[in-house]
This record gives sequence, C-alpha cells and structure tokens, in this order.
Amino acid sequence: MTLLLRVLLGTAVYALIVVLAAPFPSAAGLMLVFPTLNGLAFVFSERERVLGMARSMLWMPVVNGALCAAYMLSFLGLARFVPAAVLAFALTALVVVLFVAAARHPRLRAGIRADRQRAFAVAATVVGLALAAAAVLLIGREPADAARLAPAALGTAFSWDFAGEILARNAGKIVLFALGLAAFLVAVRALPLTDGARGVLAGLPFVPFAGLLSVSADAALDLDARFAILRHMAASIWLGPAIAIWFIYGFPRVLAALKPGGARAIPALLAAWALCGMAIAAVARLVS
Repeated sequence: MTLLLRVLLGTAVYALIVVLAAPFPSAAGLMLVFPTLNGLAFVFSERERVLGMARSMLWMPVVNGALCAAYMLSFLGLARFVPAAVLAFALTALVVVLFVAAARHPRLRAGIRADRQRAFAVAATVVGLALAAAAVLLIGREPADAARLAPAALGTAFSWDFAGEILARNAGKIVLFALGLAAFLVAVRALPLTDGARGVLAGLPFVPFAGLLSVSADAALDLDARFAILRHMAASIWLGPAIAIWFIYGFPRVLAALKPGGARAIPALLAAWALCGMAIAAVARLVS
C-alpha cells in the first residue's frame, strides 16, 4: 500500500469516527485522546516493532491528557482577566512547548517495561476514576446549556446532510489529522527512528490542541458559551487516557500474534476501536 493511499485511508477512517462521535457531545472530552493515530501507526508498522513502540506510546495519553486538562482549566481560570483570544493562543503555544519537552525526555522515550505495563494501565485507570469523580464534584455534570455544546445532540437521526455538516465543521481537524499521519509515515520511512521515537511520534497531539484552540478562540461564541463547552469537556476527559492506555497495551499484543501480511489487522483494529467507543460511551453516560 502506497504512502498516499495509507494517508487517504487513515483520514477517511478518522472522518468516519468524527461523524459517529458527533451525536454524543458528552464524550467530547474523552475523544480528545481517542487512539486513532496510535492504532493506524501500529497497523502501518512492521509487526516486530509494535511491542517496542507501545513502550513509549503508553506515556502519550497521560502527557496529552494532562496538557489538554491544564489548557482547559487554565482558560477557565484566566479568561475573565486576560483577553480570550490572546490567552487561547498563548496556552496553545505553551502546551506545544511542554509536549516537545516531554517528548524529548529520555525516560519517556525508554517507555514502560513490558512486565510493568499492565500495572501502569491499572494505575492510570484508578487515578482517572479519582480525578473524574473530583471533576464531577468540582466542575459539575452537565452544563446548563448543554444543547450548545455540539453541532448535533444525542439522538440526532443520521442523514447525509448531517454527516456533511459535521465534516464541514471539523474540516480543519481532519486536515491536521492527515498531516499528523503523513508526518508519521514519512518519518518512519525516511529516518532511522528507534521504536521509542516511533511511539512518541504516533502520539502527536495536533488534533486535540487544535480542537481546544478552535473553541477557546472562537469569536463567534460569547465567553460564557466557550466556558460551558470547556467545562463540559474538562469534566469528562479524566478517564480518556486510561481508555487509550488499555488500547495501547492490548492491541499491539493482538497484532503481534497475527500472521505477517495477513488481512486481519484492519478488522482487529476496528474491533479494538469499537471497544474503546463502548468504554467512552459508558463513561460519558456516568458523567453527563
């Protein structure tokens, strides 16, 4: 499969996930760290490298989730005192710098040893549960104007017009995802990257950071509306990293057990994503 075809296929899958997730605004925070790029990076890599990639990739949901949460909480705390647009771009620049600093850390590149990965996933789940409970108590469950949180409300009937509207509203994020996937594929083909570097590269947070910027800097929304959206996302993000970590722990093991060159990798990936989607739906129901 050529590089262009892989980018087109991966982007089409991401666009489909965006459309399928749109009727569930309560899952918006959890979807910030959905393992779309992670899964495609596994499938498009050599089978003998996926377990090595997973070692460093396990850190990425923690790093990205923490940075997204810090962004939202900082904006919520400061936006009434600092011009919102200035704050939004300043926070975006800050989280990008912090991500680069974290990605360059030797311990993150070394990753989590195979014999400690299950314990790491369990610990992430326990911490996520505690933080989610605290967020519900401190931030609240459903914002009063929940109907304004997404372009589609829960229960919206599917139609091609609905899908087209969602794709149009998320065109920027879809393009960024395509760029991130292309960057990964070009880098692993052109550069002698270690498995640790590949795992970090597969966790590039272009899409979640851009999504937060698009909300916080949106002049078409008044500040209270932006607060409502970010409060809603901040209340639900905390278990998103744990769900992604379990995916990164389990899927490469399944992939490594499949025959090289076989046609089962894509169905296995779709099944793993479906399990993530069900977990996200369950958590979103609890916090909404």
